[in-house]
Amino acid sequence: MPGRNNASNKFAFSSYIVGTTLGDGCNYTSIQTAINDLFAAGGGVVLIRPGTYTENLTLRSRVDLFGASVDGRVPIGIGQVEIVGNHTFSSLGPFAIVIATNIGFSTLAGDAFVLSAGVGNTAILAMQDCGLTATTDPASRAFVLNPVMGGSVQFSADNSQINSSSHNFEVIGAGSSGVFFQFGTLSSSTGDTFAVSAGTGSIQLLRCTANGDRIVSEAGGSAGATFSYVETFSSNEAVFFGTNPGTLSAFHSTIQSNAASGFFIDGVAGTIGYENIVLTGTATGISGTITPNVFDWKPYGTTTSVGVNRYNPLDFTVTAATGEVNLIASAASSFPTDSGTALPAAGVLNILGGPGVTTSAAGNTITVNSVIWSNAAAPVTVLSDSGTFDVVGVTITLPAAPVQGEECRVISVASPTVIQAAGVQTIQLGNVVSSAGGTCTGTDVGDSVVLVYFVAFDRWYSAATNGNWILA
Repeated sequence: MPGRNNASNKFAFSSYIVGTTLGDGCNYTSIQTAINDLFAAGGGVVLIRPGTYTENLTLRSRVDLFGASVDGRVPIGIGQVEIVGNHTFSSLGPFAIVIATNIGFSTLAGDAFVLSAGVGNTAILAMQDCGLTATTDPASRAFVLNPVMGGSVQFSADNSQINSSSHNFEVIGAGSSGVFFQFGTLSSSTGDTFAVSAGTGSIQLLRCTANGDRIVSEAGGSAGATFSYVETFSSNEAVFFGTNPGTLSAFHSTIQSNAASGFFIDGVAGTIGYENIVLTGTATGISGTITPNVFDWKPYGTTTSVGVNRYNPLDFTVTAATGEVNLIASAASSFPTDSGTALPAAGVLNILGGPGVTTSAAGNTITVNSVIWSNAAAPVTVLSDSGTFDVVGVTITLPAAPVQGEECRVISVASPTVIQAAGVQTIQLGNVVSSAGGTCTGTDVGDSVVLVYFVAFDRWYSAATNGNWILA
């Protein structure tokens, strides 16, 4: 087998080494020949030394490609190994995978890669620290994903750059296609980052930048996308669901769009779920046929233009002069409670206290109190759910129209303290009941009572007493 006496391969990483010339440890000048031999031997890694190689590769499962330095030990930067051509990878079994590391790929014309899979088969191509350029031909696509019905192709890239004249990824097969891309850059000069024309396509972008006519475009099949910590720049709608319902989940991302349609997200049907995203550019909103779902209750920036709404208009309005944010009444924002749900009307949510509870507001603060206490220095009619310190010995009249469970509390700081029932109300201490409209009098300093209203009998019942109280 070629390469078994490779003295320059110091770490014995692989005995299949490709160089631009034979000798000094290089056993191949053709990458494809090295791939074929290693596949026949059961698989492994083909080391490729710096240089430019013009070949149309047919990738084989379990045969990985690694751009290496002269001695095969140290990874090198993108661009020192450049493979020029049109490449294919097709699964020949249930599961096929190829990994490429530290390699630059380019094509002079046509598509750079075509990935395909048969029924019940999966083909996976993974790249790490790689680059791909397909820009010399206006129709060049970086990756064509073409699985048949029942087949699946997947592409993943870590810390890589992909540039193309047309689409970065186009799904044309009736099967399932997936792309996972992180820590890199995707760029298309005239096409879309991810275009789906058949089958099922999904793209996940993590901590990367994507540029294109559209970031996700659905012309057939169905499309799904997830953006996390992503910056996107599109000359049209950022996402367009053209024929079938699609889904977009966006988290902590910036989406810039200059869509002529006026929408960041557009199409016949679909759903966008988002949290902490910024929509910026000349587009102004989300198409009415796209259903928005806010994952978190916060205002989200929609534009950087002065005087234009900086928050999602589906949920908030903003006063341009002051920057004040108001919740729109029609927004699907609700406030569930222990019993029932409140939906703001006309931008206002009423916060009221139930029996034994009062609320008050000042500025941007809402205060919830069980009882509000005050001093009585003259005869007074008190409110429900109140507490009163009698500081001079006066008559305290109970509320005229209390409701079930409301209460009044009285403490005598000076005596005598007279509690007057309103109208035909009565007051009951223990088993003794006053006359209709009667009184309850405390004779000593420090006397106190807690009265709770029972509506069926129009009566105030003592829930707690201290000292001497006389009913009349």
